[in-house]
Amino acid sequence: HGTPTRHAHTTLKLSVQSSSENPPRFVNSMYYANIAENAGIGTFVVKVAARSTHNEKGGNLTFSIPSGIADDAFTINPITGTVKTNKPLDREQVESYIIPTYVTDFSSQDNAVRSQFDIATIHITITDVNDHTPEFKVGACYPLAIPENNDFGIVHTVVATDLDSGKNGEVTYSVTGGNIGNKFSIDAKTGELAARSLDRESHSRYHLTITAQDRGNPSLQGSCNISVLVEDQNDNDPKFDSPSYSTSVLEDVAVDTSVLRVKAKDADLGVNARIIYSLANESQWLFRIDNKTGIITTAGLFDRERQNTYNFLVVATDSGKYNARSQKVPVKVQILDANDNKPIFTKYPFKEKISAYIQPGHTILKVSAKDADQGTNADIVYSLVSGQYSHMFRINPNTGMLSASQSLASQSGKIIHLNVIATDKGNPPQSSTGLIEIYVGDTSEDSPKLRFQNSSYKVTISENMDPFKDVMHVAAIRSDGRRQKIVYSFGTGNEEGIFQINSETGAIQVQNSRYLDYELHKEVRLVVEAKTESNPILYGYCEVIVSLMDQNDNAPKFSQQQYSVSVYEGNNKNALVLQVFAFDADEG
Repeated sequence: HGTPTRHAHTTLKLSVQSSSENPPRFVNSMYYANIAENAGIGTFVVKVAARSTHNEKGGNLTFSIPSGIADDAFTINPITGTVKTNKPLDREQVESYIIPTYVTDFSSQDNAVRSQFDIATIHITITDVNDHTPEFKVGACYPLAIPENNDFGIVHTVVATDLDSGKNGEVTYSVTGGNIGNKFSIDAKTGELAARSLDRESHSRYHLTITAQDRGNPSLQGSCNISVLVEDQNDNDPKFDSPSYSTSVLEDVAVDTSVLRVKAKDADLGVNARIIYSLANESQWLFRIDNKTGIITTAGLFDRERQNTYNFLVVATDSGKYNARSQKVPVKVQILDANDNKPIFTKYPFKEKISAYIQPGHTILKVSAKDADQGTNADIVYSLVSGQYSHMFRINPNTGMLSASQSLASQSGKIIHLNVIATDKGNPPQSSTGLIEIYVGDTSEDSPKLRFQNSSYKVTISENMDPFKDVMHVAAIRSDGRRQKIVYSFGTGNEEGIFQINSETGAIQVQNSRYLDYELHKEVRLVVEAKTESNPILYGYCEVIVSLMDQNDNAPKFSQQQYSVSVYEGNNKNALVLQVFAFDADEG
């Protein structure tokens, strides 16, 4: 404060110490980016940023994306946080990615290296590029035969699809070639091909080029060719070489196996003797016929236990002018048994109370199993699984009679569990395992028991239910009310692994929806076993009946892959040209 005032200067340096208690932070917890599916490898996608609470000396931020995420389609610069493409992209395969991204702060403090991290999520949307040409569906373009002097009308419909999206996937149709005299037109949206009145004497055949073009920029297009024959009479029916046909096949034959060949001849000449074969009535879409050769093949899988005989008609139709003539013949296909079913025990478990002083050789109980197959495939042999008590018993392999093989006095007061196997005599054999529960000696009526809240549970679910969806809960409790840890498991009925059960809570979920098929079985019957984990060991059982609701998960199927017919000039209007059949495996 003197006069005159004088000043002095110095430099003050402040050092902000890093704290291991403060991790790095992303600037944003979510990042969004769009990238075209044709982007090259190394294309910039997005840049993430983070802040460190450490000073330069103690803080070192490193960005990373875990290996294997998004199939390693993207990579990140560990220093700058720049995300780039690492592999070619395809929107038709994957439309978007959600990628967890980490930032790690490696700091040194007290001569020790410590790391802390933060995580953010990158949402990457793959935008469509017009990289697919429209493609006509198989069978969309086949030869047509149209009588001359026809009325204007739709004669065919073509269908093309484009895997792209938006305008890139919108398809329009046009006739771009062979349309002499502009006799044909096509609906640009529906693909319905219409023909004006034709004159065979002017032009007997047209070779049309149908083009499907998308609305992308630039647009892509595909084309197919349709041959149109303009046609310019028949007193003999086709005659089969047999009044009926019969054959047999094993129920486990593969699809497309040849079953039988029918053959017909026509005494007429030329096209009037040309025969086309078709199936006339329901064959449960399990058969198809080659319309030219008459060879009948399988089109689906059989189950003799559901249906062991199929009867249907085959039609032979000639290609005569004006009114085609036809003849029908009955065909019978017998389905032979294959060993495709396991023996199923009639109970689970088989229970019995016996005296501890029962004499060796005395019959205790009888186990039984059923097999849906036939003959030796359904003959069952019983055996005991080797275990702690199996040497004390014997089972008649043919009758399933169980008897004691020695004194059971030493086992008084115990519950004995025996696993029993039922094996059929098929080749190869099929088997299943059951349970025998024997109470040895007197048991007090007051002794605690393990009981389910219901002896039987029923639930209805939709077929094709998604995996890991809850079906229901079952619960067991001790009769005396005491708490004890209980373990739940499936006893029988879940051999195909359709369901899973939480061993602690009794929650039943769908595990494998592949076999959750209404067309295979309308219900599934399960036996759930409950067992206390510690002494006293108690057991309880309940039945769970899962009924399936039919879903519309089967597309209609035609009785044959292709139908072919020729129509000639002079036909009467509304004359029958061809009858097609289709079947659907669903109900209702």
